[in-house]
Formats: sequence, structure tokens, C-alpha cells
Amino acid sequence: EDVKPNRLIRSRHEISAFLDTLSGDRVGLVAFSGEAQTLVPLTLDYGTVQMILQNLESGWLYPGTNLAAAIDKGLQMFRRSKVPSKYAVMVLMSDGEEQDAKAVEKAKEAADAGIRIYTVGIGSKEGVPIPEPSKTGEVAYHKDRFGNIVTTHLEEKTLQDIASVTGARY
Repeated sequence: EDVKPNRLIRSRHEISAFLDTLSGDRVGLVAFSGEAQTLVPLTLDYGTVQMILQNLESGWLYPGTNLAAAIDKGLQMFRRSKVPSKYAVMVLMSDGEEQDAKAVEKAKEAADAGIRIYTVGIGSKEGVPIPEPSKTGEVAYHKDRFGNIVTTHLEEKTLQDIASVTGARY
């Protein structure tokens, strides 16, 4: 909750505002955390994308951050739709933290396919605890296996590297 009201709601707002600027561009939507799922394949139906986006909630995907899986889903989407690479652009919104350090490698694969990945960082550099819903309604925070509260923070370097290897910007 380092971005108000929280990262998910802020991300939905930013993506929605971006969609409002488009006309005639196909868009798709991939949600990710520890895994990635295509929510909307490439489409001109911005209303459907907006509806799915507004109904997106946290906690239904495996926890964590797997940027490589998100990039891979985007690559699959472009390959299936046969979009000419000179028109293929991904926008990746994340705190940049990743579990397996394969995102830049996957971004190089996107670059080889002619796809640029623009990255948008969301979160604070200082780091904050990760809130978890509790059954009693009290504030609880995610803990590691040793009982320590886990924090999350913005990892700009990863996002900069992803954008850079694809010829895009952070």
C-alpha cells in the first residue's frame, strides 16, 4: 500500500487512462504475480478490456512476481495474432521485483522478435510490508518461513534493463 490507495487500484487506473487515449490499436491484458494469465487476447474491444481490468482483484494468482512469465504470455499473444513486429509493443507495469531473475533474458527474446517492452515502475524504493487479508479483519502482513515480515520495494534496475534490451524506455 505504498502507492495510494494501493498498487493494484493505482495500476488499474493508469491502464484505464492509457486505454482511453487509444483508437484503432489492438490491446490485450495479461495479469501476473507468481504466474501469468492472459485475461484478454488482442482486441479492439476496449470496453471489454476495461470491464475485465476493473474486475481484476489480487490474490487469485500464485503469489510472488514472475516477470518472465508475464513477458512470455505477451510473446505468445503476439505470435498467435501474427502482429507485424514493428507494431508490437508491450507495456509492463510492475514493482520490478522478480523471483527467478529471468525477465531480462525473456526480454531479449522479445527484442529478437522485434517487440519493444516499455516498463512502468509502481511502488516505493524504500519498501513496505505486504498486507494480507486476515479472517478477523485485522491488519496482517506476509511473513517468511522464519516469521519475519516480508517487504516489497520498487526495483527500477530490472525494469530499466527490460526496457533497454528491447529498445524501449522505463
